[in-house]
Amino acid sequence: MGTKEKICPVCKKKFITPYPFQKYCSKECKKIADRPLSRLRNKRWRERNPERAREISRNWRKRHPIKRREAWLKFKYGLTWKEYLQMRKEQQGRCAICGVKFGRSQNTKAHVDHDHKTNKVRKLLCGRCNRVLGLVNEDIKILENMIKYLEEFRND
Repeated sequence: MGTKEKICPVCKKKFITPYPFQKYCSKECKKIADRPLSRLRNKRWRERNPERAREISRNWRKRHPIKRREAWLKFKYGLTWKEYLQMRKEQQGRCAICGVKFGRSQNTKAHVDHDHKTNKVRKLLCGRCNRVLGLVNEDIKILENMIKYLEEFRND
């Protein structure tokens, strides 16, 4: 068997191989080239085995709650887990609006507040304060009117 000079289709480097059917210069390049095929095989398997796929996914989520949260923070807000924990520490584990201590319930769980137009992260809020801002569409005028309304009917 003679050696032959080839060009790797992934990294475009020249390499010499004695094997006529070798396409890639390394295992890493082969892995990169196989990713789309692997994704396609996985997708087809999930389509053929939906119940098993859901069960596997559910079990993974139960075993890795922090990894799941990390991935969501990065995807949704561009925040790393360290940045999120730093924000919590700077706010002393409390809501930036009402000051309630963050907990596990839906009302006291820490929510990342962000500007919906620019997607810029602001601070961490409890669930209640986060919902209030969402319900009034972050409109300062509506919030001012709500304050006036409450002051008008205050029972001091």
